[in-house]
Amino acid sequence: MDIFYSSNNGSGWTAPILVNNYGASDSGFDEMPKLAVDSSGAPHCVWSSGSSYAGSGTDRDIFYSKKSGATWAGAEMVNDAVADNAAAPNNDDYMPTLAIRANGSIVVAWISSYANPSGGPFGGIGADSDPLFAIRTASGWTPAAPLTNFFASDTGADIGPVPLCVDADGDTIAAWCTDDPLRPLNGLGTDLDIVYSILPAAGAWSEPLEACALARSDTGIDSFPSVAATGSGANGLLFIVWMSTEDLAGAGTDWDILGTVIGGPSLFPPINAAYLVNSAAAVDGAASDRMPSLCVEPGGVLHCIWQSNYNLGGTVGADMDIFHSLNATNGGEWSGMELLGLNGLFDLPAADDIMPSMLATDNGLLSAVWESMDDYGGTYGTDADIFHALGLAKLFSRPAPINTSAQFDNPAVGFDFDRSPRFAVDPQGVLHAVWESQYAGLAGGLAGADGDIYHATFSPAGWSAPQLVNSNGASDAGLDSMPDIAIDQNGNICVVWASEENIGGTLGTDFDILYSVNGGAGWSFPAPLNSYAATDTKHDTNPRIAVSADGKAHCVWVGEYDFGAGTSNIRYSVLGAAGWSAAEQVHPAFAVPPQGMNAGAEIAIAASGVPHVIWWSNVNHNGAGADFDIFHSLRSGSAWAATKFVNDAANDSADDWDVSIARGPDGTMRAVWSADLNIQGAGVDRDLFYSRLASGVWSAPQLLCDLGKSDTGSDQAPCIAYDAEGALHAAWRSEQNLLRSGNDWDIFYMRLPAGSGMPSTEPIFLANVSAFADGAAFDSAPCMALDQNGRVHIGWDSDATLGNSIGADSDVLHAWADPIGKAAKGAPRLVSASDALNGDVRLAWANYAKPPAQHLGFAWDIYTGTWVLGGWNNTLWHPFPLGSFLGDIPLIHSGGYHVWISNQYADGAWYPCANPWTGLIYSGKPHTALNMTAAQIGANQVRVQWKPEIYGTWHWQIIAWRDGAGWVNTTGPSGNSLWQFIFYPTAGFLNGQIDLTVPSAGTYTFFMRAAGWLPPHPTGDYATATAPVS
Repeated sequence: MDIFYSSNNGSGWTAPILVNNYGASDSGFDEMPKLAVDSSGAPHCVWSSGSSYAGSGTDRDIFYSKKSGATWAGAEMVNDAVADNAAAPNNDDYMPTLAIRANGSIVVAWISSYANPSGGPFGGIGADSDPLFAIRTASGWTPAAPLTNFFASDTGADIGPVPLCVDADGDTIAAWCTDDPLRPLNGLGTDLDIVYSILPAAGAWSEPLEACALARSDTGIDSFPSVAATGSGANGLLFIVWMSTEDLAGAGTDWDILGTVIGGPSLFPPINAAYLVNSAAAVDGAASDRMPSLCVEPGGVLHCIWQSNYNLGGTVGADMDIFHSLNATNGGEWSGMELLGLNGLFDLPAADDIMPSMLATDNGLLSAVWESMDDYGGTYGTDADIFHALGLAKLFSRPAPINTSAQFDNPAVGFDFDRSPRFAVDPQGVLHAVWESQYAGLAGGLAGADGDIYHATFSPAGWSAPQLVNSNGASDAGLDSMPDIAIDQNGNICVVWASEENIGGTLGTDFDILYSVNGGAGWSFPAPLNSYAATDTKHDTNPRIAVSADGKAHCVWVGEYDFGAGTSNIRYSVLGAAGWSAAEQVHPAFAVPPQGMNAGAEIAIAASGVPHVIWWSNVNHNGAGADFDIFHSLRSGSAWAATKFVNDAANDSADDWDVSIARGPDGTMRAVWSADLNIQGAGVDRDLFYSRLASGVWSAPQLLCDLGKSDTGSDQAPCIAYDAEGALHAAWRSEQNLLRSGNDWDIFYMRLPAGSGMPSTEPIFLANVSAFADGAAFDSAPCMALDQNGRVHIGWDSDATLGNSIGADSDVLHAWADPIGKAAKGAPRLVSASDALNGDVRLAWANYAKPPAQHLGFAWDIYTGTWVLGGWNNTLWHPFPLGSFLGDIPLIHSGGYHVWISNQYADGAWYPCANPWTGLIYSGKPHTALNMTAAQIGANQVRVQWKPEIYGTWHWQIIAWRDGAGWVNTTGPSGNSLWQFIFYPTAGFLNGQIDLTVPSAGTYTFFMRAAGWLPPHPTGDYATATAPVS
């Protein structure tokens, strides 16, 4: 028996190739291979072998190889330091596993029965089996050694495998089973239990600890563990699953799959509980659930697969089949078990599927393999073969509370509300959130239990502590709610919200719109935004804010809201140097008096700076009827354009609500909204519809997603955004029972690539991937932001307990998803380039590819026809560190340029963006004229020529010097004058040529310089040309 390898890049499995290079000539037994893939994509393999290779003897030893190119490198003996080369089985080394650390070193662990003598390399570990390890570094393998000194004195049996994982902090975790009690006090007994040990990035293995508290009281057999780690630092969690005969929660003494989660404060002895992973454990009789395998998605969602002969309620046979469950909470709640190997639905009774293994791929797939005796309808025969299946990953991370107080605030329903999250991403890619909280323990306990506005930022370590935005919160008693946030290119954070606080006794207790700005020195004191705040008595609510490219903040809100009459208008204001402008009516034609309810206003800014506002209304405008319709207007100049309908308002009688608007990278505005419109087979339930604005006309509504044709649940509250590649991202709340989410409200998400047809058949994902465990929890009010890495961030309100790790009060949750293909090397995308007004070009970019070692910017000067130097070592390369998404390239000169951003990887691979910017920079010093010449063309006539510079120059200035006379007047475009000025766009300017009359014969030197467009109109260096005149 030998070790073979095959791979599948999406086009099918390659032909098997030999891994153990000695396989063609050996006669031993090679088995138990384990694979790991490093950051470069190279696979590494370890296995156990009874072949006598490289002096290993006929006992079983551990070998390793790495694939290099098309073949595997020569096998290396891992346990080479152990002088155990005797006959099997007394000195066997077997059941190896491996993990690759961030520094590229490879940790291998295995079980050894070698009774190392007291004078041996590790001082004697006895004749029992123990776990050993070795590490491969650039200098080779370290000597094999026991995981801890504990094994020098233990007498119990330690049984493999010894699964390994490496967490985000660089620690390596190993688990195994043992019948050693570990310690005399609070010991584990002599039954087999699961223990684990941790090897820090720099340090030694910790003493073994039991995986869970159950180990100290149980009597069942626990074996065959699998491990996975999520998070980092204080947010790090370790998950362990194993097979057990312990009768937990009525599961019986048959084999079941148990699991535990280790995290939070470290207590001794451990108190973390064990949970059942196979949901049918209490009803599956004597079914045997065994051999679990764990894998974890980048966002921390765990998947467990195992073999079981449970008949799944009579849907499959009693042979062994492969089953799956997932965990997406910080607790022990696993989803209901489901059949993974669909051949289980039709295979024969003895066609066992066993020994599964699973991984989450970098391209958003789950890949599972297992051994099967199924002949697949007579296709493969009844010998053991390797089967494979693919499934979609859950994509999103496990939900986590934005309000970090969720773990300790009042957990009861109806208390300590945290709700209405809104997101924004700053120029450096940091995610910011604002929300309303009624928890009195925030802000040092000074803000009280009235609603206040809080702010936090997200990093790889998690969410920061909440920061009070309305700085009057320590003394106010009014409700502050419904915030929104926007951040300009300079990083200034502007937050707006609705408040009934009577600030300074001037605003009254009706709701008004307040705002605060944080430019880095803290939050400004709240001030009213709606200019009539001091005089009105009706309510202003639900503000939305956006920032245009020129840095101006634009705000819309629901104004003059009369709760009793149900009437309101949409208002607008813009922040200028003098403060917020007087509030304007967005729809003046039916605003005074309000003729109905106008609500749910959203705003998007065109590239030109024009604000577009969209909302829903029941005003019977232009024959729309009294049903709710979607309205749109834009501010052209200083006035609002006539209101248009987005939906087919004149013909449909359906209600249209909950609209969202976004501008794509092509500049086109799109809208998505919820309606009970029955078109394209949507039925009369509420579904999502789509329209786009082209040439001033909204397209006919279309069903957004194909699910709308068959679902019966209501889809509401959409939010949309576009990424730099033109893909539309949509999130919404739905009560459709999709992906086993139940009929409660959950958060759905889909991505529609650029050019997608409607209704889209793209897959729908659960943003709250823990929906299977949330019962009747209410998940609502989704918001969304896309950062410059292409990562999708979704936030929402929820009363889910996340596996009882937080309370059932309303909290604000967050989940993220990386773009599929993020792990592949590639080019960034240039999002924008603008004049930094100091002679630099300011680049903003997004990187949806694998993070590079650095970003490199570079520019081509159109006038000089050369690369702009002055970067690293005075080259054209202008480096920007990893994690930056905004940077300046010093151009020095005004004019026209081509500008790129690129990714450079540690191995030298380089990928320039495919969408360079071409444009004009008006700041900086004008170019010096190139190719300037002067020549006599007639009596006292001189023609001066140069290479035209039509982009960065306002005008040219020419002065003449005659040898022996000094500066002299010439006659030209400026008359008879000492200075001649050639202005844009005269013929002389555009052609780079001017004829001058000089006063007399002599030798003339002409000095010429350019003046820039922007005040104070800087001038460039002089170019010169000399001409004799006879």
